Amino acid sequence: MTDHPDAALSGRVFLSAEIQEVEVQAGDVKIYAQQDYTGRRAVRGGHTNFGYSGYFCASLFDGTGWRRFNTKDFLTREEVSYATQGEKPKAKSRVTKLLEQRGGQVASWDTEASQYRLTVL
Repeated sequence: MTDHPDAALSGRVFLSAEIQEVEVQAGDVKIYAQQDYTGRRAVRGGHTNFGYSGYFCASLFDGTGWRRFNTKDFLTREEVSYATQGEKPKAKSRVTKLLEQRGGQVASWDTEASQYRLTVL
């Protein structure tokens, strides 16, 4: 069993592709886009005229590695989602801002779910 220490969010949020360019520290958050069901179907069927829909997920750096970070407890589906690729930059900015505002809050490891969660919402 791996011990994961509590981590205070640093207030720094990066897109996954930007991580190579920065020196990460404990409490940093990286966000990355995932296709939702509709987006996956559109790509599979070749119907991507407007791009595909999806949502942003997050990982938290605990000082030793990147770990899953549950944002569903404090970010709504509408806040993390985008319907087309044209909306994706707005969603990225929105999610980044909302996570940056959580700087200083403490996340604890949820052993059952194998992910970090904020201890106080």
